[in-house]
Amino acid sequence: MNDGTAELTFKHAYDGLTLKDGKTSGFAIAGEDKKWYWAEGKLDGKDTVILTSSKVPNPVAVRYAWADNPDVSLYNSAGLPASPFRTDNWDGITKGKN
Repeated sequence: MNDGTAELTFKHAYDGLTLKDGKTSGFAIAGEDKKWYWAEGKLDGKDTVILTSSKVPNPVAVRYAWADNPDVSLYNSAGLPASPFRTDNWDGITKGKN
């Protein structure tokens, strides 16, 4: 993550990744302040997604499909959607609540 972009490279993309309707959805990025904003992005080659948001000049974390009913856009060549994931290990809002 540098120059205002977050770059994700997937190790097991096999025949490549695709974006539904050619657009990214379901991706959010955050800076050091841990505030999440929806990201725009594009595919770079077969296995890399590059994300940006005008509200996050220096992204440090990415979440994908991180919701109860996510709008997803990332698929493999077999048409299967990518699983939800996150690159951060920040405490969630429910930590310490029983």
